[in-house]
Amino acid sequence: MTSPIFDRCGQCQRKIARAVELDESFWANAELVEPDTSQHVTLRIKKSILKHFKAKGAKGYQTRINAVLESYVRAQEQKNRDQHRDH
Repeated sequence: MTSPIFDRCGQCQRKIARAVELDESFWANAELVEPDTSQHVTLRIKKSILKHFKAKGAKGYQTRINAVLESYVRAQEQKNRDQHRDH
């Protein structure tokens, strides 16, 4: 069974899809990975910060804010791992 692989735009990359064969052993060893979903929250943000993110386009500003926060969290998690590894 061949599984199509999609790029960010959702278009099938046919050359790669033809090369990927997913047989029974793949599915027998497959692990379910749940997506990291968003949660609706109310958050107070300084006007200057909001203005900055909206200046790049009102559409997608929340996604950009989320990307910055996610990057910060990953950096902090890596820093914590490094500190625990060194001790």
